[in-house]
Amino acid sequence: SAILERWLAVFPEEQLLTLVRDDIEACPVGILEGMADHLAIDPAGFAGFSASEPAERVVPVLTGR
Repeated sequence: SAILERWLAVFPEEQLLTLVRDDIEACPVGILEGMADHLAIDPAGFAGFSASEPAERVVPVLTGR
């Protein structure tokens, strides 16, 4: 997409993490773990989240619900 190409013109591909909204809804904890891996941080900080908590916080913002 043109938007992604603009980001790639500025940042190397390995610095970008693209996410799909449907994946965030379907597996929010898995997305958080993937983000932690991408950022090379300890995913243990997300251990206290229930599977629904990230979805309740993030998905309404993304979907306008």
